[in-house]
Amino acid sequence: MKNIIVFISCLLIISCGSGGGGGSSNNSITLNLTPTGEPLEDASKIGISFPPVTQYPEMNFTLPHLQRLAVSKVKYSENWKFREPEKGTYNWAPLDERIAYISDNNLSLMLNILTDAPDWACSEVSNIKNCVFESEDDFRTYISTLLQRHPNKISQIQFGSEWDNIDIYPGTAEDYVRFFNIFHDEVKKHSPDTEVVLGGISKLYPIGVLANLGGQLTFDKLTLTDITAVHEYVYGLASRKDTVIPRVEYVLKNATYDAVDLYLYDDYENWGKYTYVMQQKTTRPIIVSEFGGPHPEFEIDTDAYQAEKLFQYLETIKSLPIKDAYYFKLVDNYSSFHQKSGLINIVLEEKLSYDIFMAR
Repeated sequence: MKNIIVFISCLLIISCGSGGGGGSSNNSITLNLTPTGEPLEDASKIGISFPPVTQYPEMNFTLPHLQRLAVSKVKYSENWKFREPEKGTYNWAPLDERIAYISDNNLSLMLNILTDAPDWACSEVSNIKNCVFESEDDFRTYISTLLQRHPNKISQIQFGSEWDNIDIYPGTAEDYVRFFNIFHDEVKKHSPDTEVVLGGISKLYPIGVLANLGGQLTFDKLTLTDITAVHEYVYGLASRKDTVIPRVEYVLKNATYDAVDLYLYDDYENWGKYTYVMQQKTTRPIIVSEFGGPHPEFEIDTDAYQAEKLFQYLETIKSLPIKDAYYFKLVDNYSSFHQKSGLINIVLEEKLSYDIFMAR
């Protein structure tokens, strides 16, 4: 299997060097793709993204598990369309309840403001899940009102998720920066203790950069169900580099932020390389607000395999020079792409991975 995986890497980067840290670019530059800096190490900095907190029964289910797992950091999302379904008519109670519950129980919150909005606030540039907002003033009012209700109670806040992928965020890089910088300014004005985090960047960007550099990707540590499909998948990601790289680099240069968020899933043996890429492009701290797996299409599907991989994810995350990390997620959810990455299954039974995470 190893030779086949190296062959996949060679197809991705055109040329291959020796295995391990890097390859040889077209200019014969030898690359060291190892990130530098102090590793995370501290397991208390590992939280959980998207635990169930929508209503009080979910909160009361989640809190004992977070306490048992020694988790003090959580991430969840907020959607404008649920707060202001009609212009000027707000429904703040659900968000107020969640933030109060988290604050009252001494948890730290990362809040992800989605790039979605009520229909009245969306421009014609939209898709099924996200849109470019019609009015800067309407967005500014929504964000400022939210923050004035909860000043300095949100530890970290970000705008958007996987905006590097035009299939997810339909706007241009300029659109994203325009609204992100409004968002940043309102946070600093109304909740100055809150850290502003650039919305999560997917692996599209680092894979594209590595393809240009001649960096080698490996998949030796995964038990794959379809090697050909993995090859096609990674090659497809790399083939988008000419649109993804300038999009991300425009945002990194022109947005104002305190930290950068990088999503890391599945191929943990390459996470150091993806982190290396981000270190070359920004001096801001790196946060990983979603990490986990296994890949639901390309890896075997057993609780024992998930537990084995989770141990390796945790060891890898703790070795990276990042600021914080959040595991995806507490409970399996079939509406997510990584449907079975939870520590608890769909019928609310603890899985083998639960104890692995608790022992981190």
